[in-house]
Amino acid sequence: MKKLLLLLIFTIYTISVFSQDTLIRKTGNYIDSWNERIHFFAGGGISVIANGNVYELPKVDKSNKSVFIDDASRLKPNISTGIVFTPFVSTITNYYSDVDQNGDEVTVKHFTYRPGLFSVALFVNPISFTSSDSNLSNTVDLGLGLGLRSGGFSGFLTFEFFQLKQPTDFFVDRYYGSNYDPDNPSASQYIIDGQVQSSLDYSDNSIIKNRIMSAIGLKFAYSFDIISASKTQYDEFREPKSNSVPANSKNETDTNPAPSPLEEN
Repeated sequence: MKKLLLLLIFTIYTISVFSQDTLIRKTGNYIDSWNERIHFFAGGGISVIANGNVYELPKVDKSNKSVFIDDASRLKPNISTGIVFTPFVSTITNYYSDVDQNGDEVTVKHFTYRPGLFSVALFVNPISFTSSDSNLSNTVDLGLGLGLRSGGFSGFLTFEFFQLKQPTDFFVDRYYGSNYDPDNPSASQYIIDGQVQSSLDYSDNSIIKNRIMSAIGLKFAYSFDIISASKTQYDEFREPKSNSVPANSKNETDTNPAPSPLEEN
C-alpha cells in the first residue's frame, strides 16, 4: 500500500512539473501564462470490485464458537479527492484594430488558449460508504480516471486499486458456507492445541492475508483552480492594416496551440 501511495505522489509531482512548461512573454504591458490545465477536484462515485470472490473477515459465533465467513459487497460508493490534468489546449484567434507607438493603424492578432475536454485524473478515495462493520470500510483507494472536463465539472471512468484483508484459502475452503452441526461441532470450530477458539487473531498470517484488489467505476467531480492565472493570452502587433487580414474579419478556433511566442523571436 505504501508503494502505491508513493507511486501516486511521484506521478502527480511529475505531471505538475512538466505540465507547467509555461509560455511567458512580455508584450507591451502584458505578461501571460498557460496554466489552466491542472485543477484540484473533489467528488464522488461508485465502483465495482473486479476481483473474483470477495469476503468479509471470518468471525466466531459466540453461542457455539463456530467460525463463519460471509460474502462482501462488490459495490463501493465513495468520496474522492485528487488532481485532474487536461493535456490538450485549443486556440481561439481574434483580430482587432489598434494604434502603435508611431500612430499608425495596425491589426492585432489575439490568441486565447482554453483547455480541451479530455482529461486525466489521479485520486484517492479516503471515505467509502459501506457498513461500519464491513471490512471494506477501512480501505483507502488509489486510482486513475479518464474522462471529460468542462469548466468546473468533470466525469471519469475510473480504475482503482486498494489493499484488503481477506481470509486465507485454507480458511475459505474449511469455513465458507459451513453450518454448525451439534453432532460434529469441531467441523465448524477453530481449534488450536485442543482448545476451541472463541476469537480470531487477524494478525495471524495463517488466517488472514493482504490482497491487492482492483475496481472499475464512475466518478463525478467539481474542480478548483490551483494556479493563480486562469488562461493564457498574448497580443502581437503584425504588419500595418493594409498588409494584414482586415480587422474583426476572423474568429478562429484551432485544436492545435499557436506557435510559442518564444519561438518567434
